[in-house]
Amino acid sequence: MQYRSSTGASSVQLAQLAGVAAPYWLELVRTGNSFTGLASADGVNWTQVGSIAVTMSTNATVGLAVTAHNNTALNTSSFDNVSIAGPLPSGWADSDIGGPGQTGSAHFNNGMFTVNGGGADIWHTGDQFNYAYKPTSGDVTITARVASQQNTNAWAKSGVMIRESTSAGSGYVFVMVTPGNGVNLQYRPSEGASSVQLAQIAGPTAPYWVRLARSGNSFSRFTSADGVNWTPVGSISVTISSGATAGLAVCAHDNAQLNTSTFDNLTIQ
Repeated sequence: MQYRSSTGASSVQLAQLAGVAAPYWLELVRTGNSFTGLASADGVNWTQVGSIAVTMSTNATVGLAVTAHNNTALNTSSFDNVSIAGPLPSGWADSDIGGPGQTGSAHFNNGMFTVNGGGADIWHTGDQFNYAYKPTSGDVTITARVASQQNTNAWAKSGVMIRESTSAGSGYVFVMVTPGNGVNLQYRPSEGASSVQLAQIAGPTAPYWVRLARSGNSFSRFTSADGVNWTPVGSISVTISSGATAGLAVCAHDNAQLNTSTFDNLTIQ
């Protein structure tokens, strides 16, 4: 991974992943002036190569670059599976919660949210994960299909969340899919309290649907294999501000990795 910090400055080698040759997948994510490079052998399981802050115009270009590194020859390279995902929809924001070891990100393209989340866990009295969210008011129902999930750990977590704030110890209610522990329902009753495991359905893995419905301070959770037939999983009363956030939460459950998860069929009502 290389960069040049400004016009005319010297280029810098930020990071290198040894032993890799084409065919190989590459991804570059920009969030503001933060740039994160990722690589993958299969387009499903991604490894963060590096992250850097570079001040760059919002009207920058994006594309495919090829050099021969030999001024008397041509390097002919071919690319496929090219996609350029734009920013999150209007009203949405993305944030790393609790300072995870790997810089997370989120972007949106053609109805699909891709969220890259690091972090040790969403658990105990403070969390580390990536959160793509929007503010809500009063009663709300958030539904999404976890279309894919990277298996960074059996307890990697990807799902829908209603959260009082973006502080690490905020109260929340969360229904998530995991690679090895099914669908789980967890919550934190108040700021800085310990998280609680309310219910678990063993077996399901992504792709799988999850739904979280709020009515006052009552929260009900549902899951579905097809988005049509829903199974109620549990409900809990948690005192959370009516002006809470609702969104997509992704945690690698491994502070040295990023869990790349995709979501589609998202609705917030």
